[in-house]
Amino acid sequence: MTADLVVLDFENAEVRTSDYESLKPSGWLTGEIINFYWTFLERREFRTEPCVLFLGTYTAYRISNAESAAVTDNISAQLSDELNHRQLILIPLNHRSHWSLLVYCRLTRTFYHYDSISKHNRDFAERAAGRFLRVLEPKLKDGFYFKSMQTPQQNNDYDCGIYVLAIAEELARRFINNKRKTRDQGARVRKERVERQPVQRVEKQPVQRVDAKSDVRGRGAVSRDTGVSKDVGTSKDTGVSRDTSMAHTMTPSMSAAHVQQLQQR
Repeated sequence: MTADLVVLDFENAEVRTSDYESLKPSGWLTGEIINFYWTFLERREFRTEPCVLFLGTYTAYRISNAESAAVTDNISAQLSDELNHRQLILIPLNHRSHWSLLVYCRLTRTFYHYDSISKHNRDFAERAAGRFLRVLEPKLKDGFYFKSMQTPQQNNDYDCGIYVLAIAEELARRFINNKRKTRDQGARVRKERVERQPVQRVEKQPVQRVDAKSDVRGRGAVSRDTGVSKDVGTSKDTGVSRDTSMAHTMTPSMSAAHVQQLQQR
């Protein structure tokens, strides 16, 4: 008997001889081949966009066939950190020796099912969606949406796995491209708003010097600090009382006699 040796190891995703044989014409893809391609897409093709999660076949099988809430609750706790930043989750389903793809979008709270043999796995996928929801959205109590999607159809009995890989990659690429486009548009709009903001110019007021020999009665004294003319007494602009106004109008060039005259008014 020939040993089932590991022929490829990529990021802990192993492909053995028996898995490699499934890639031959008329071969039915094994779960390890799907996991290998998932790892390649996530770690290489879409490594800069961690918003997409490719769920492994073993985990998907455990959830879709879970017989109790305790099983899904335990898996949810194990994946909680992994799921926090994921917006699109791609799930390989296997039922009666047929692969199909279940996709959950957090933005629409919807499960989308893609089956390359019409509705072969539809009923199973809809039942499984409820179990996956308990894992992906343990705090959600408002239910979910389920949609069977039109998808390319296989014309044989063995290419279902290939269709799952191709459809998943295309959906992930479209989702990521749309996300990037939206992000770029937002950045462009913010930049345009900043560029359209008017530049306010502040004109400097000339500072007028009050001569110590001049008569300040009935004239506005100018503050050396602000350059704003104020009448002695109550300020017409601010309503400041006389004492406060005088504090602003007294400058170092005033003599004690002028200050006394202002205080007597």
